[in-house]
Amino acid sequence: GDHGGLCGAIAAAFSFSFSFSFTVPVRAHAAGRSQAGVIGPSCSEEARYGKPEEDDDEKLAELLRSAAMDDNTIIMTFTNEAWTAPGSLLDVFLESFRIGVRTEPLLKHLVIVAVDGKAFEGCQRVHPLCYRLASMVDFAAEKSYNTPDYLDMMWARNKFQARVLALGFGFVFTDVDIVWFRNPLLRIPVGADIALNCDWFYGDNPYDLNKTANGGFLHAKPRARTQAFFADWYAARTRHPGEHDQFVFDQVKHELAARHGVTVQFIDTQYLSGRCEPRMDFRKLCTFHANCIIG
Repeated sequence: GDHGGLCGAIAAAFSFSFSFSFTVPVRAHAAGRSQAGVIGPSCSEEARYGKPEEDDDEKLAELLRSAAMDDNTIIMTFTNEAWTAPGSLLDVFLESFRIGVRTEPLLKHLVIVAVDGKAFEGCQRVHPLCYRLASMVDFAAEKSYNTPDYLDMMWARNKFQARVLALGFGFVFTDVDIVWFRNPLLRIPVGADIALNCDWFYGDNPYDLNKTANGGFLHAKPRARTQAFFADWYAARTRHPGEHDQFVFDQVKHELAARHGVTVQFIDTQYLSGRCEPRMDFRKLCTFHANCIIG
């Protein structure tokens, strides 16, 4: 009985992935451009959605407290206007929680981070826990892979994850193009400071860091050493200009894990699968990532 709904969800995710992952033109937005040439929210958007408060940590902490599990962990995803449109990725993502095996109760722990005003409005129509991220960059349009706007969005996400840790909350981050079939939190290693998905899981050693990281599913505990890891990970982007957060993670993971004493583990793709290494044992499958783009 469960498999019919789950197969429907994965079929929908596959169909979205082709348009989302490979043909995502960046639309020009002239209205929000400042005199200095920095793209920011337009006056009309601020009037309609309110001006985001850049450093309102208390407002964010209040939202995180309302979403937190008993161990102060929240689930979060990011979305923009393009991904929040009716019938788009966010709808498929939320539906997978509703029809998955014991995943619907997890919705009360899910915080959706909206990177533009229309995404925030769209989020509020379908989910009670939404946060408007302040940014000087226009993230509303779809972003083509590895363009400057795409990279800015990925690093803004990384910086926000570090902010959540600094406020004392652990998180499970999930890309919005991942469908949830059953609770993947049960597959997160208890002893790991950072546990994440990988594109290909080979061997039987989860501590082997010589795997390609996939930050589309990432768990981090709010420990001082984990915060230090994230801070140095973000800082390392200047050593690798023009690269996304996953690429930089793979360049510095050995160095930072050793420097800060952080335990990093990869989760087997038989539980967290995707189009890079599709493993379709529905008795074990927890999530499925509907693209295979390294970034």
